[in-house]
Amino acid sequence: MGSRANQSATKTRNICLPWQFDCQFGYPKCVSRNQLNNGKIDCYSGFDEGCPAHFFVCKDRSACIEPSKYLDGKADCKDSSDEPCAQGQFQCADGSKCIARTLFQNGNEDCPDGSDEECTTSQFACKCGAVRCVAEKFVMDGNWDCEDGSDEFIENGGEAPPIFRFFDET
Repeated sequence: MGSRANQSATKTRNICLPWQFDCQFGYPKCVSRNQLNNGKIDCYSGFDEGCPAHFFVCKDRSACIEPSKYLDGKADCKDSSDEPCAQGQFQCADGSKCIARTLFQNGNEDCPDGSDEECTTSQFACKCGAVRCVAEKFVMDGNWDCEDGSDEFIENGGEAPPIFRFFDET
């Protein structure tokens, strides 16, 4: 019976009261409607101050900035949280450290989470081989940029047609 009471309390905590504003996600989940549009971001999402869903909310919650201003080399947040690394550096996805851009996709994991070796959204991930990521402009261009040619065999799910495969004939 105690379990049902806990479930009910959890559900109640996820619903804002009539005098509260629902922040949608993050902490706090709800804020007083008196805190809406008061010039201070109270919701993690920034929705209480009218921040669009895809904008970056500064760590000190002083402002929300458009995505194009995030990591553009110029601090737009008062606390510079939109520029966590020095120019010419890459921030590991887990936020643990910044590494020199020359170490980005160099074949060695320099970030504890390995994010420096992951392909970006504008790259094709090779199936196997030392070359792991290829710029989209090189995909299906007639040249094997991935060692296994997977950038040229997308229609086959990245598999080379049988004529290009090597068999073990034993």
